[in-house]
Amino acid sequence: MRQRLIYEAARIMAEQGLADFEAARRKAAERLGVADRKQWPKNNEIQTALLEHQRLFRPREQASELRRMREEALGVMRALERFRPRLVGPALDGTADGHSGIRLHLFADSAEEIVLELMERGLRWQQLDLSLLYAGGQRKIRPALRLHARDVAVELVLLPLVDLRNPPLSPVTERPERGAGVEQVRALLDAEVEQQAGNRAR
Repeated sequence: MRQRLIYEAARIMAEQGLADFEAARRKAAERLGVADRKQWPKNNEIQTALLEHQRLFRPREQASELRRMREEALGVMRALERFRPRLVGPALDGTADGHSGIRLHLFADSAEEIVLELMERGLRWQQLDLSLLYAGGQRKIRPALRLHARDVAVELVLLPLVDLRNPPLSPVTERPERGAGVEQVRALLDAEVEQQAGNRAR
């Protein structure tokens, strides 16, 4: 039953463009009639099944969408490089599709520095607060900005410089979410090009 829940939650995320693990888990449990939360799968189990589902049913489409997300992320990261951007979430772990968007962690002495930079660029955004989990089970409220870059949804999480050493935990692995910097994202894109070239040569 646990395996059925895992794959049903992954299928819901893939087919409905759902990014919320908890929502997918609840829907899967309701559909399969599993009220015992002890049988509910963890986020990392669902993520693994989601990757398998995407590679099985939408390999080319998902690979194309993932590359587009990473290319857009790299462009935003280069524009905001002085805030030490780190790519996190689906665009980094490989589960991104056309619904996922991009999530970046930005670091500065104050959130106002980042806001002023965006204002100077003439960008518009929606501001919100996120409750992020840190080591030791501590939760902290951090501001975030949602905007669009060339029709791609971008979420900028504004973090203090101290969080470079102690970043929030990943909702998937529950480990510090250190993400990938500009050069690492560039390397991911280069690796994709090499892999595609190798596939065509076979």
